[in-house]
Amino acid sequence: MTEKRVLIAEDDETILLLEKKILEGAGYRVDCATTGVMALELVKQNRYTLVVADVMMPEMDGFTLTREIEKLYKKSVPVLLVTAVHDALKAAHDRDVKPMSTLQKPFTSAALLTAVKMLEGQAAKAGMDATPKKAPPKKAPQKSPPQKKPSPKKGWLEKLISK
Repeated sequence: MTEKRVLIAEDDETILLLEKKILEGAGYRVDCATTGVMALELVKQNRYTLVVADVMMPEMDGFTLTREIEKLYKKSVPVLLVTAVHDALKAAHDRDVKPMSTLQKPFTSAALLTAVKMLEGQAAKAGMDATPKKAPPKKAPQKSPPQKKPSPKKGWLEKLISK
């Protein structure tokens, strides 16, 4: 069974910790980012089952993050946009963003888990995965540290034993 790994992108620490606790309690491995830029970097470096992103974050909002994720992957990583904005779906449509789901703040633990599981199911049916469009750059092989040559001088213990 593959690991279910979720990225939470949320700038409000209280909500971030709440979402993390709920999802970890349901068996997900959770990574966290407090800005959209940080979240995008994590998406580039890791494979996620899905992303839970706040709409309003510093540096890059959830709409832009969703669009950037769509550009990165052949079959986009599903994104659940969490928002306090009542008309988030209309706003997403107006900005030409297609989140697979939205969740209105404030939400219950059950509502978050239901949205995540529904999104996970939709993604599986659609054959979504986190396969990058471009292969990640190969890392140069690391050189092993030079081996220390034994000292020709004998230490005090060796001198004592050789007598």
